[in-house]
Amino acid sequence: MRRAGCAAWLLASTACRSNVPPATAALERLPAAVVPVAEPDAEVAVQPALARRCPVGCDAAASRVCGSAPAVCEPLARAIACDDPEALLGTMHTDYRVLVQDCSAGQCRDAHELDGRAELRWALDSAGGVAGLLGIERCAVPQLRWCSHCRNNQIVGLLVGDARLSGEGHSLHWIATTADVDADTDRDGFGVLDDACPDAGETYDGHDDTDGCPEPGGKVGVAVDRMRKELVFETPLSVTTVGGGPTAASERALARAADFLRAHPRLGVGVHVRTAGVGEAEVEAEARSIVQGLVAHGVADGRIDAQPMVDTWATAKQRRAHARTIRLILTPTPPGR
Repeated sequence: MRRAGCAAWLLASTACRSNVPPATAALERLPAAVVPVAEPDAEVAVQPALARRCPVGCDAAASRVCGSAPAVCEPLARAIACDDPEALLGTMHTDYRVLVQDCSAGQCRDAHELDGRAELRWALDSAGGVAGLLGIERCAVPQLRWCSHCRNNQIVGLLVGDARLSGEGHSLHWIATTADVDADTDRDGFGVLDDACPDAGETYDGHDDTDGCPEPGGKVGVAVDRMRKELVFETPLSVTTVGGGPTAASERALARAADFLRAHPRLGVGVHVRTAGVGEAEVEAEARSIVQGLVAHGVADGRIDAQPMVDTWATAKQRRAHARTIRLILTPTPPGR
């Protein structure tokens, strides 16, 4: 991703292809399109349960912004103007990496990489869409920065304030965001733009689980560890005996996990079971029982991936006690599953 030695972006005097354009670069600016205020029209769903609307003509606005700019411009413009995550995902190859930087007040700070389309989808789902990922108003009309007379005229940047998407040819290369894309202070899985109650966690109980708000008298039974992309419970998941099914408490936790997954249909789950002092058949049976518990509570089998493992590094004490760790790791669900 990083290409050393590039001091400027899209200057006519250089053919250097940098993915991190400084704010001071001398670039040609095309005027932003003006979109008339109109009644909401087409829905663009990031989380299908959370409908979002953009003004009439967002597609036309994206086209007018780009004009004759390179091919990557229009899907990036549509991603912003229509708050369309699929348009953004379509510009990124499955195994490609894109640089993400925290940029505000004209300065870009620590950068990290998203490894392929799956991680970009995760970031979009976590942030509640393109607007949430960039930290901008939904359905904003971007400005185009594009040096059409430079030796390398394939790099374009689409800006809304300090946030921007940059691409070259047909591919997304760089994201500058003014948002904390992991802003989920109540750890209920809803990014700040999708959370009607950002300071109170959703009580996943099968009732109104898509607004991010607790129900009266409800209890938060499941939360999200965003650093590890993992569901966490008040009491860790366990089974009744070696090779057995989940305990009563774990059955209740799996029901809450199923409620969470129904509210976040773009996420799948990996069932990771690691047990010491047992054979492969026993640990596989434990993993299968957790999968069956999720399926019994309405999670489609295609969204679940079981990964049992015998803990060969356990101490003698852990082996005697059959020390066990059961984790539910969140993963992006491929379209159509």
